[in-house]
Amino acid sequence: MLRRTFACRLPIELWHIGPNEMGAPMRTLLEALDVRITDALTVARHHPVDSLGGWQLKTYALMHSEFREMLLLDADNMPTRDPSFLFEAAEFADAGAVFWPDIVRFKAGNPVWQVTGLPPDGGPSFETGQFLIDKERHWRALTLADWINQNHLAFEDMLYGDKDACYVAWRMVGAPYRLIRHAPRQLEHTFCQRAPDGEVLFQHRNGAKWLLHGPNPHIEGFRFETECLTLLAELRTLWDGTLFNPPQRSAAAQALERELSELGRFRLVWVGSHAHVVTLRPQHVVEGGSPDERCWFVADGANGPELRIVARGLLTCALRRAADGIWRGTAGAFSVELHPEVPDFARGREAPAGETAVLLAAVDRLLDGAGPDSSGEQGDLAVTLAVLAGLDDALVPHLARRAEGPSHAAAAARAALARLQASPGAAMVRRGSGWLSPSGNLSTQTEPVPRR
Repeated sequence: MLRRTFACRLPIELWHIGPNEMGAPMRTLLEALDVRITDALTVARHHPVDSLGGWQLKTYALMHSEFREMLLLDADNMPTRDPSFLFEAAEFADAGAVFWPDIVRFKAGNPVWQVTGLPPDGGPSFETGQFLIDKERHWRALTLADWINQNHLAFEDMLYGDKDACYVAWRMVGAPYRLIRHAPRQLEHTFCQRAPDGEVLFQHRNGAKWLLHGPNPHIEGFRFETECLTLLAELRTLWDGTLFNPPQRSAAAQALERELSELGRFRLVWVGSHAHVVTLRPQHVVEGGSPDERCWFVADGANGPELRIVARGLLTCALRRAADGIWRGTAGAFSVELHPEVPDFARGREAPAGETAVLLAAVDRLLDGAGPDSSGEQGDLAVTLAVLAGLDDALVPHLARRAEGPSHAAAAARAALARLQASPGAAMVRRGSGWLSPSGNLSTQTEPVPRR
């Protein structure tokens, strides 16, 4: 939402705790949005910490972020516009720390007053689904808040999470801060906080967190709900919601992964059923795959390297590379093959370029979409393929190679070749700037080719 709906260009860090909260597919999707991802467990190797549960991560991340001025947002907090303007707000320039009010207040009898030596305060606590600080100006207060979080068991009967830790720490240090003077607005399951001008700016959906697969209740008054649901629907087409990180594997397997990701596009063939074009992305994502083809990696198999495709935490197929460079294996009753998208040109020869490459790509896309009714010589697909083959001599041997095997695509290629053999003149012949159609039912017509 920040990047695509509100065009926010602020640098963003997303912090998580270890591989159980962040998988390779998630990382790929986030990096595409120009988000820097930080694993707190990796940082903790150099900056040891006693506790990194839910809210403890927030102050720890603020301390060790590369940013000096920071707006922290909980993962379930949805802005209503680009919040970049807050860094120029008078409240932030004046105090270097801006907090938002909660609807609860500390009780006068809370033992925290005796422990901290602070006088009881009848004002509201902080609601830290969002807060804005300059950590250079507030390092002491931030460090104390983190210490309280690290020792949360000693304060569990007095404080509730990071919001109260920040409230107590800033008051104990005597650090200046500005509390937004506008009271929060409450919707069902949602806590709305306001900008300094009083307009709703943050919608903290803490009682109805977004679900990728499951019901997301309509909340009356929640802004941009349709856009949120649309993005969730798009996300479901890109990610199945499972956390995937490849297992331990050898340096040779990882080198082979780099080789495959550099090759780019492949044709994944379920022999006798269907085929489609996929891309093996560096972050172990199968782009263009079906719901059963989401992630990939190279494993050290008992008989050599295996390219394994997985989805929803389950192995879909394991393929081994044959002498011809094609990866082959099985998945249930199916034989599965993975071909480089243009595998038909000998090594050492220059790859096709220009119009030939375009036509070859068009033929492959048509064949990859072939169905069980595409094997007849008079069918639309055979006619189209024959027409394309008549435009460039390189397409005929390409069709012959695609005609091998029992798949629907192979049957369609054989039908196109049969049509070409039976009626060599049935294919259109290229003449200058147009196509001449020697159809026996029509007079010769010239159809101009659009120029770019």
